[in-house]
Amino acid sequence: MKILLVINNFDPSAGGASAIALTEVETLVSLGHEVFVFTAGQAKIGWAGKQNGYKIFSLPLFRTRYLWQGYVCLRRLSAEKEFKKILKSVNPEIVHFHNLYHQLPFSLIRIVNKFGTRVLYTAHDVMT
Repeated sequence: MKILLVINNFDPSAGGASAIALTEVETLVSLGHEVFVFTAGQAKIGWAGKQNGYKIFSLPLFRTRYLWQGYVCLRRLSAEKEFKKILKSVNPEIVHFHNLYHQLPFSLIRIVNKFGTRVLYTAHDVMT
């Protein structure tokens, strides 16, 4: 099964949601699933490579003034554009969202629903 995990920061050394996502990814890979991670926080756009059986696609970390974070967490066109490309190329059967903030907006869930893929959302820390 193809599974796409979406998390705003995939840095397991930071702990919290990132460590949980890494445990999930490693478990899914060990069960024979094809796993992809979509994240923000790297320096450039693109595939960051394949690590331990899963592929990571990264966007640059978007800096947003605190005043605008509440608005931007709803919609960020540049993140949506790249996410649509990944959905088309990966064609996952399930998309699991871990954390959505101003880096990766809540509008990504709507995009997945329109794409016709199953959605799972785990709210570790919520910015609503």
